[in-house]
Amino acid sequence: MTSLDPTQSKISEELKGLEASLQHLKLEYERYFLGQRPGEPARERAELARRLQRPGSEPIRNTASRFALNGLKDRFQTFSRKWDRTQGEIEAGTYTRHRFKARLRETQSAPKPTRPAAMSEEDALFQAYREANEACGKTNQGLTPERFKQALDRHRTQLGRQFGDAPIEFDVQIDEGRVRLRARKQTHPGTH
Repeated sequence: MTSLDPTQSKISEELKGLEASLQHLKLEYERYFLGQRPGEPARERAELARRLQRPGSEPIRNTASRFALNGLKDRFQTFSRKWDRTQGEIEAGTYTRHRFKARLRETQSAPKPTRPAAMSEEDALFQAYREANEACGKTNQGLTPERFKQALDRHRTQLGRQFGDAPIEFDVQIDEGRVRLRARKQTHPGTH
């Protein structure tokens, strides 16, 4: 096993720091797009772009390190294009997650019986779950109404211990990019 010379060790540490900064910036943009951060992390992005242009004063002679740096630069450029495109969608009002949240807010503020009379509560919940998955960029492959209803029945059985005999209603919610079913005691019994 050969030991790294001090210059190569310093470059290796700088590359690790750049990788960590890129991952952190990616998470900050996700938080921003989910509405968990008030502003775009533009300052952090500019700082990382500057650091990627010249990670140190020493030239990189090691091929593997040069390759790693170029890979980081490419990933940063790819993420930057994605972030810019998403920011453009937000400004244009076409960002899928925001449109879904707006529709969800509309349905929550609207009177409960907004679903067609022919559509059951479970079918409406299934439809909302599918739309939430799509809004989060998740696939609905393999998700069928039957499987969904079976999962709901299992949840009801498990929640029976917590809620007793009280009727349970479910809502679809998005939490940090994940689609979840939230259960609670039914507030208006008899309005299935």
